[in-house]
Amino acid sequence: MAGVDYWVIDEEPLVDDPISLNIVSRKAGPLAPDFDDMVIFDWAESQTNVSIDWTNIAGADYEERKNLILANGDLPDAFWNTGFSDYDIVTYGGGGMLLPLQDMVAQHAPNIATAFERYPALKAAATAPDDNLYTIPTMIQMGPVSGIGAIRFFHSLYV
Repeated sequence: MAGVDYWVIDEEPLVDDPISLNIVSRKAGPLAPDFDDMVIFDWAESQTNVSIDWTNIAGADYEERKNLILANGDLPDAFWNTGFSDYDIVTYGGGGMLLPLQDMVAQHAPNIATAFERYPALKAAATAPDDNLYTIPTMIQMGPVSGIGAIRFFHSLYV
């Protein structure tokens, strides 16, 4: 990546009226704070008018709890740091429990769309066999100018 000149950051909030999303996440590690205690998410909420109600699940418990959530159908608005296997993506995406994201990425996520254009292998790796995109991959490029890695933001919220 020869720089991050293609990153787009809007000056406007994503939504006019504040909204709240429920997101299930695997906790980053035993010593890491919960996501709802992280400054970056406080900042993101202040910039977007989108608050997040996090369900932080410890790594040791995550797989079992994720499977229970998917089995009972009481789905959050999103999963973060999912640890979904290829099998999970094909099973739950093809079964309609995960929503295809390619149209939302094309319309509302210019940074991700640009990364897919610049790195077709990234998009190919994230595309399910049914040609749908159910997850947003993380790209970390090593070198003197590195990408932002695991921080994922959409240009506009699609709820």
